[in-house]
Amino acid sequence: LQPIIADSSVVNALAGTGGTPNPDLQTAVAMRLDPAQHDAAIQQLEHAVPRVYILDIAAFAETAQHILSNLVDLLIALASLSVVAGIVIIANTVALAMLERRREIGILKAVGHGRRSVLAQVIVENALVGVMGGVAGMLAVSLAARLLQDHVVPIALPVSTSIVLGCAGGLVFLVTLTATLVAWGPLCVRPVEVLRYE
Repeated sequence: LQPIIADSSVVNALAGTGGTPNPDLQTAVAMRLDPAQHDAAIQQLEHAVPRVYILDIAAFAETAQHILSNLVDLLIALASLSVVAGIVIIANTVALAMLERRREIGILKAVGHGRRSVLAQVIVENALVGVMGGVAGMLAVSLAARLLQDHVVPIALPVSTSIVLGCAGGLVFLVTLTATLVAWGPLCVRPVEVLRYE
């Protein structure tokens, strides 16, 4: 709402008092103060006019900004914990899957595949899984952000291409690194030792 600046007689006329002053009417005066002299000016106004109620919009804005900043910090902390939990879950899943494939790695080595061949196969498989999971996850996040923007919160929630590529690349790196580390043990031992208890 834009303020309308007028004489008090206009206010009295609009209030239906016929131009005569009404003691029940309240007058609102908006001021812009120099930030350097803000506190001194507020104190001077309070002493000069004791019955005046001073509403400091700048203080409200600063408080709101502080609350929003704390909420953003809380959301960032929760998101960071979620990312760490997701990393642990992904690494654990890949590690368990690779431990279950020890027999398969031993058979591949027993039929003549070399260490590099088996390792390349493991890395390619897990990289493809990481790419598909990363792309599917980022598509889901982009769709959720768009739905929130259109139907819940009318605030722009952009998902940049660099963030999408970074998350997908980080997921692929994590999956392939975990798979390589877990598969390295069966690759370094003889196939007979891997298949001994099968």
